[in-house]
Amino acid sequence: MDKINIDAYLVTAITPTGNYQILRIRAGEHKCQECGALINIENYDDNYPNHDDEPVSCPKCGAFLGNLRTSGYPHVEVIE
Repeated sequence: MDKINIDAYLVTAITPTGNYQILRIRAGEHKCQECGALINIENYDDNYPNHDDEPVSCPKCGAFLGNLRTSGYPHVEVIE
């Protein structure tokens, strides 16, 4: 099996066979699993052909929420 550089991704699980899963998240409202904050994720400048996985974290507690697939950048805010 070829080795894959997964340092650029936040991996959620690696199976015994060496497969890995990357947690994906979509733009919109989400609830943080750690602190329970209601969070809004917006996707800016997503109009280019190449897409990357951008890690998204809770702005209140810093917990990892997932990777947003975009050619732009995510904007994350806590909804009061």
